Amino acid sequence: MKQVQYVLPDSWAWKTLEDVSEKITDGTHHSPKVQFSEWEPGRFKYITSKNIKNSGMKLDNISYIDQDTHSNIYTRCPPEIDDQLLTKDGAMTGTCCLNELDEPFSLLSSVALIKQKRSIILPKYLNYYLQSQVGQNFLLGDISGAAITRTNIKKLKGTPVPLAPFSEQERIVEKLNALLNRIDIAIEHLQESASLADALYASSLDQVFEKVYLDYSTEPLSTLANKIGSGATPKGGQKAYKESGVSLIRSLNVHDLEFKPAGLAFIDDDQAEKLRNVVVERGDVLLNITGASIARCCVAPNEYLPARVNQHVCIIRPTLELDSLYLNYLLTSPKFKALLLFQGAGGATRQALTKVMVSNLDIPRPPLEEQVKLVDKMNLLCKKNRDLKEQINSKVFDLITLKSSILDSAFKGEL
Repeated sequence: MKQVQYVLPDSWAWKTLEDVSEKITDGTHHSPKVQFSEWEPGRFKYITSKNIKNSGMKLDNISYIDQDTHSNIYTRCPPEIDDQLLTKDGAMTGTCCLNELDEPFSLLSSVALIKQKRSIILPKYLNYYLQSQVGQNFLLGDISGAAITRTNIKKLKGTPVPLAPFSEQERIVEKLNALLNRIDIAIEHLQESASLADALYASSLDQVFEKVYLDYSTEPLSTLANKIGSGATPKGGQKAYKESGVSLIRSLNVHDLEFKPAGLAFIDDDQAEKLRNVVVERGDVLLNITGASIARCCVAPNEYLPARVNQHVCIIRPTLELDSLYLNYLLTSPKFKALLLFQGAGGATRQALTKVMVSNLDIPRPPLEEQVKLVDKMNLLCKKNRDLKEQINSKVFDLITLKSSILDSAFKGEL
């Protein structure tokens, strides 16, 4: 539902984005066929929606185009310093920042260029407004929930803008700069605390297993597992998946010490029968063996059995001499994970752990009762870390909510 205009202070007025802009346009609607990954003389930056963030322009992943291609785009859409750059297509529609580049560059059509009338509206005032919840509701209120999120130039031009007197804009921007900067610093400190908590937890895990390696002998995993093996994707790929049935566990479900059911696929009994050699059983340890998520590891959850795995996930079925949770903690400990990642990257174009690599992993084997004690200790460490991070994340959420509230108040004349 689109935001309804509210009553403004007497000296303010509702305008449209077109009223307060000299030009509103977008980049090229024909992505250049030839793009370059590196700059050379005669090449120009090519900015797309992936480079636009509310915090500013992100230029670490950028393409370049040649002079002729750039000139054709730039003639119609010439960004200048402090113009508004707003994403108008895709999942990040509405993301907006000020142009930080004091140089010519080209835009794709997924980014709108808004050249505000600087004599009546401050660039930072408009930018704060477009990022506020009030501004976002006006920009996107009638497209939220759409299958493909996008807006267009006509809608942008008609977006309501609460125009304050110029001196009031200056006061609002100055106050927002001070308040939001303090909030951003507080959020940054909390995020650093979360990183520190993770580092301390990782260090504690390594210390536990360093002692285990000193105190007990190791054995190849193949001698401590009844099964080591990965599965396959049913013929037809994703199109062959069902709405319900036997769970098909994929790498996206396997995270360190955690199974995430989002995106869990299902297959029917006939498909499951063809994968009968990779039946997931209670207590199986699941290890991702290919791709970007390689070496992520968790214990199979009972509530999603019966299940099979695809070719990206390896089943490790410990013998009675090896506790599943103990193995899970070992495989996800930082030093062991570093070993897995090193082996998986060994000279191949794609990261992969083979069955032989997994089978030959050296596993320290304390007596089973000692493994259970170690698991209890690590469960406690894990719980303390998760509780601490939940507290930190709650505080970060409160600060983000406060930031949003301050922005909304500013554009209702209440700051």
